[in-house]
Amino acid sequence: MQKNYLAIDIGASSGRHIVGWMENGVLCTEEVYRFPNSVQRVDGHLEWDIDSLFTNVKQGIREAFARHPEIESLSIDTWAVDYVLLKNDKPLYPVYAYRDDRTHAAIPEVHSILPFAQLYQCTGIQFQPFNSIYQLYADKKAGRLAQADDFLMIPEYLLWKLCGVKAREYTNATSTGLVNAQIREYDPEILSALGLPETDRTRHGAGSAEAGDRLRGGRADQRGAVCHPRHCQRGGGHPDGAGGGTVPFFRHLEPVGCQTGTAGHHSRKLQSKFHK
Repeated sequence: MQKNYLAIDIGASSGRHIVGWMENGVLCTEEVYRFPNSVQRVDGHLEWDIDSLFTNVKQGIREAFARHPEIESLSIDTWAVDYVLLKNDKPLYPVYAYRDDRTHAAIPEVHSILPFAQLYQCTGIQFQPFNSIYQLYADKKAGRLAQADDFLMIPEYLLWKLCGVKAREYTNATSTGLVNAQIREYDPEILSALGLPETDRTRHGAGSAEAGDRLRGGRADQRGAVCHPRHCQRGGGHPDGAGGGTVPFFRHLEPVGCQTGTAGHHSRKLQSKFHK
């Protein structure tokens, strides 16, 4: 029997639902739903309409089941770094978009506590003003973290809304600037130094609950797959897999890199700007 799988890919300007299956060793795909996703400017800040995103995720799943009643599993990937703050399992609005400039004042404060070279030594993540570490620190300064009791990156938030299981997927977590490249968990020393809350363990992709009954009447296992498209769409293997060689990045028009069995975060790599 043909096995169908649903990938929900949400980009910075649109999202799409793609059903894939194998035929005679060839991967076949069909786009079954596409929806706009745009940043909104509200009171001088850039925000995501997270409720609209979730509505479209559900509608696309319905469309997928209408065309392909038997779907084995589904998962979601989005851009990295953005997240949803939660209080009693309710989102705290707004959900800021990564291009919002609220991090500009936070960056020098973070680097006065933890110089970037020290952060890089721990995480191996290049500097970007929208990295989650600066967003979370800006939310701390604004008092938003004090109101929250949890947070989820956006793909994990959408998956949780579908199935009721909270999980912190590893590849997406690495883009926050908070994951130690050696222990492969959120770095407790970074969190403590910046006064950020402790965070549950990350995990690689794994099965979660079943999603589908509440949407259509069909059933599909929901998977905590690689949630960051930079990892989903490159020509390499699993993020902790050994190996080497040239790795093209298909989506983000980045230079090629080298995949190795361990994370590279030494000073020469930092100075050469040869980053993740």
